Amino acid sequence: MDLSNDKNFLSFVTNGEIDPNKKSGGKELEDYLKSKLEAAYPKKYARHFKAFYFAEHGYHPNGGNLSGYSSHGADYVVVFKSRNNQTAAHEFLHSMNLAHTFTNKEAFAHALYTYEYAKTDNLMDYSHHQGNDHKRCSLFYWQWENSQFFNTITAYNEKINIIHLARTIISTMQFSKNKYNDSNSR
Repeated sequence: MDLSNDKNFLSFVTNGEIDPNKKSGGKELEDYLKSKLEAAYPKKYARHFKAFYFAEHGYHPNGGNLSGYSSHGADYVVVFKSRNNQTAAHEFLHSMNLAHTFTNKEAFAHALYTYEYAKTDNLMDYSHHQGNDHKRCSLFYWQWENSQFFNTITAYNEKINIIHLARTIISTMQFSKNKYNDSNSR
């Protein structure tokens, strides 16, 4: 979508950068973008996850640039020019209710474990900030298990249920086979 001449969209610009802290017509940036998408393609993407990429920088009130954002349980991500290869995945995982690895449970109920800031290679860490050489490339097992990822996929694609069931059956069969072999070897 080209919004460069949209007067209402220009309400989201601060110092030449896209500012998600502003509103236009009472709408947050992500709601404005989704409404424009819906107007251009009625009902076509209503049940889809939406990714909005900007060639412009994201405004951050404390200086620097905002690389992207989403929120817990959301159906969207917004990423800006300063993004890196992990930004969209990081924001997508926020939408699946994953917190930063350095967030504690008191700050966010879904934060089951707390790690030191910028000390892991986890996608939900900020280890990519200047001065760190950690590459964000992993998730902890508990994050995978506690995200809404499988629930979301299952809601959109029932075949995943069949695959999960097949894996469970195979896993159970393997366990039974090993148990049987162990009892016969005594």
